[in-house]
Amino acid sequence: MKPGGIIVENKMFCYQCQETAGCTGCTQSGVCGKKPDVAAMQDLLVYVTKGISAVAVQLRAEGKEVAPAVNHLVTLNLFTTITNANFDKEAIVTRIHATLEVKQELLSQVEHADGLPEAARWTASEPMFAAKAAQVGVLSTGDEDIRSLRELITYGLKGLSAYSKHANALLQEDTEVDDFLQRALAATLDDALTTEDLVALALETGKYGVSGMALLDKANTGAYGNPEITKDAFIGSDTMMVAPAQIGDGALVAAGSVITDPVPADALGLGRARQVNIEGWAADYRRRLHEDDEV
Repeated sequence: MKPGGIIVENKMFCYQCQETAGCTGCTQSGVCGKKPDVAAMQDLLVYVTKGISAVAVQLRAEGKEVAPAVNHLVTLNLFTTITNANFDKEAIVTRIHATLEVKQELLSQVEHADGLPEAARWTASEPMFAAKAAQVGVLSTGDEDIRSLRELITYGLKGLSAYSKHANALLQEDTEVDDFLQRALAATLDDALTTEDLVALALETGKYGVSGMALLDKANTGAYGNPEITKDAFIGSDTMMVAPAQIGDGALVAAGSVITDPVPADALGLGRARQVNIEGWAADYRRRLHEDDEV
């Protein structure tokens, strides 16, 4: 039995994406291919990232600086757990170890640690990781309204981390965004917050999501320049252009293309992958859905 009185017979629980089994949650294996042991380590990585965020928030409250490397660690941890980003269990475990190590260093600088949540204090060796992961997943929050709002905020912060991570790669920082991201993560651990408090925080997360997009736009235009509209170019429907895309005057881009390189003036740009059919995949997918329903 998990905290909140929920009896758990699932091997995992993930409802992060729109493809989740039965539109409720993947409980035996992810429709995406994610296995329960990977899902567990992702849950634990999110938990320890919330813990280090709580420590960072306390340090700032005490007037101490938090190094950019800590901000980058938090951002990359969240980005690691977004849908289909990383199913490498060893890589995720490595990030858990690194986060616990940095958290201990930060804790040594905290003067008033009495009010820190359990996640900020928790540490353990790797053999204990799986047991802890089973206690801190999505369903560890018993109240469904609180759980839903906490997860909504967490997923919004994961999106924000994706913007920040790519902006950081282009040497752009926004400490205000980093401060909020960590403050909001820490707030999802606070059992004193009401539904009204969490709704307000969810709205604030949306506000900072716009700030994150602005940061990434600044990073992209600073590195690659501003987009320019060319003369008499035609872009076919359902085309995806990977920045920095350059389409010359009079060029045509075939519908359904993925454009990764410049298309010269008056040229035709065409980029499509050959179709691949995986025999039996759909039948196996339906079988797994049926197994989930039976459980």
